[in-house]
Amino acid sequence: MKNIRFKTLLVLLFILIISILWLKFSPQQKTISSEIPQCYAGRCPIYYSFTVDKDSYADESELIVPTSMTQGAGKLMIIKKGKIIFESSELMEIGVRSTGDGNGFVLTYSDQVNHEGLTKEQRYRYKNGEFAKDNGPATPNTLDADIESVQKAGFSIYNPNDPIYQTNPFIVLIGTCTGSADGYCQKAFFFYKGKFVGTDSPDTSVGIGFKWSTDKIIALNYIIYNKDDSLASPTGGAATVRFQYDGKTLKPLDQLPTNDWTKNGHR
Repeated sequence: MKNIRFKTLLVLLFILIISILWLKFSPQQKTISSEIPQCYAGRCPIYYSFTVDKDSYADESELIVPTSMTQGAGKLMIIKKGKIIFESSELMEIGVRSTGDGNGFVLTYSDQVNHEGLTKEQRYRYKNGEFAKDNGPATPNTLDADIESVQKAGFSIYNPNDPIYQTNPFIVLIGTCTGSADGYCQKAFFFYKGKFVGTDSPDTSVGIGFKWSTDKIIALNYIIYNKDDSLASPTGGAATVRFQYDGKTLKPLDQLPTNDWTKNGHR
C-alpha cells in the first residue's frame, strides 16, 4: 500500500513539474494590465478597430502607443479579448492600416530621422495562431483617392483615418455636406477596390452610421425621425439597410427609409 502511495505521489509531482515548465517556457499571450495607456509628452495612444485574424465576428483593437515625444515614435499593440496578441518593436512614424481582406495588417513606419515622407510598409499575415511577415507587396492604399472623390462631390469625411472604412475590398465612406453647420446632411459613398460604385441614395440623410460589412455586403444604420421631431431629438430609433455589390451593380437589400419629412419614419 505504501508503495502505491509513493508511486502516486511521484506521478503527481511529475505532473506538477511539467505544468510549471510549460507555463514558464511556452509562448503566452500577455494579459493587459489594468493600467490605462497614458499620453506621452502631448502624444496620446490611438485606437483602431478592424479584423486582423480572419475572424469576422470579433474585431481586434489596434493600439499605437507613443514612446517618445519626437519622430512619431511608438509601438503597435494588437489586442483581442483582453490579451495582447501582437506587439511591435519601437519604430519612428509608426502607423497601421487594414490589409482589406481581414488577414493580417500593414505596419507603416520610417527608418530615417526627420523623413516623414519616406514611409515604409511591412505586411503581416495571420497563420497558425500568430502573425508572420509577408514579403509580398502590401495591399495598395486607395483610401486617399476615394476620399478625394467624395470631396469633389461636395462632401467631407469626418474621420478619414478611421480604418473601419478599410475593412474589406468593398468599403463605404460616409460624407457630410461640406460647409454644413450642424452636420445633419450625410450621404454614403461606396467603393470596390478603389472604384466608385455608387451612393446609398441621390438624396441626403440626417445621420448615417456604419453597422457591419463583408466583402460584398455593407450594412448601414439610419437615424429615424417622426414628422414632429426636432433634429436633435429623433424618436424613431434606427433602421439597418444592407447594400450589396455583385461586381457590377450596387443595390439595397432592404427598404431605404423615406426622405419625406412630412411622414413618420423618415431618415
